[in-house]
Amino acid sequence: MFSQVLNEEVKIDKSKITVLSLAPGIIDTEMQVEIRTAKRSDFSSIERFIEYKKEGYLTVPEITAQQILRFIKENDLSTNVICSVRDLTNRS
Repeated sequence: MFSQVLNEEVKIDKSKITVLSLAPGIIDTEMQVEIRTAKRSDFSSIERFIEYKKEGYLTVPEITAQQILRFIKENDLSTNVICSVRDLTNRS
């Protein structure tokens, strides 16, 4: 929401600022491993994180980094204020 409001302010002020909020998705990091191996009593949402891994929703950090670089380099990818690297899965 902050990015959307800021973008509207930029339009009003006619500032030369580009506002972009980029969601990297769920990345398979060591933190994910720790979460999935936690005790259920210590982490109530453990099943959801186990399911993310099981269903293939996690992305390796290197792929996410490549996608973020594409957003930085290819201006036509960031046509919205709020973007997701998942939007790149259907583009090459």
